[in-house]
Amino acid sequence: MRTRMKVDNYTVASIAYELKDNRTGQMIEMINPDQPQEFLFGAGLLIDGFENNLKGLESNSDFSFVIEASEAYGERDENALIEIPKDTFEVDGKIDDSVIEIGNQIPMRDNYGNKHLGIVVDHRGEQILMDFNHPLAGRELKFSGKILSVREATQQEIEGSSGCACGGSCGCGDHDHKHEHTWDETENCQVCGNPPEMQGQGIGDCKCS
Repeated sequence: MRTRMKVDNYTVASIAYELKDNRTGQMIEMINPDQPQEFLFGAGLLIDGFENNLKGLESNSDFSFVIEASEAYGERDENALIEIPKDTFEVDGKIDDSVIEIGNQIPMRDNYGNKHLGIVVDHRGEQILMDFNHPLAGRELKFSGKILSVREATQQEIEGSSGCACGGSCGCGDHDHKHEHTWDETENCQVCGNPPEMQGQGIGDCKCS
């Protein structure tokens, strides 16, 4: 009898799951079986708790587990709340108020070229207060779902996973929030391909934000 492949380094698993806040029960993300998500394991693209709990499972395996913030997106850091000069968002001498609306996620770049995704949380005169914590920072996460299939990763997938060009919360780049920030209007994550407004949502194929 042929042994079914198990989730391991440099395998790709097709997965359907629900992601909830374990404390509040809030639904954060749902991936249905008819449109599963593929994940590359062992390439440093996934949060530790998710990857570690799924390794060793094979196709048709159900799973349910809870992970602490330390194994997900870390605890909230109050130093990641930063005031940005309002004129940073000027384009041709004008500021589009819809861009700096409270709650908006805005891609930014620091003076070292590292990318970060910030959320507008307050207007303070000529300063905009932005939160550069990952949207899921500080939250205890509950995953439940099913491994639909497991296969070996292709060489192209493995090579494409090396080197990260996404935002500051993906594990690459510099996390010194004292750096000066500029508005980055165009950048998609080069690992998972998500546009700025979708980066950092759930777990995706990448820990970008």
